[in-house]
Amino acid sequence: MILVWLQAALALIAIVLIILQQPSDDQAGKQSFFSPQVVRRGWEKITFVVTLVSGFAFLAISLARLVIEGK
Repeated sequence: MILVWLQAALALIAIVLIILQQPSDDQAGKQSFFSPQVVRRGWEKITFVVTLVSGFAFLAISLARLVIEGK
């Protein structure tokens, strides 16, 4: 039961963090693989890293629930 609540909390945290992230620049939707890399500093970097960590934690909890519940 605690895994269900933890999974829901991580999902909400990830959604909020994704919404808080700012577009990298004016060409946010037009960047390609060969375009210059974006430099994140300060709050942007912290938000980006915490978003990745919460996403991976959500994935780990989801897989743990699959293994434990056997579905």
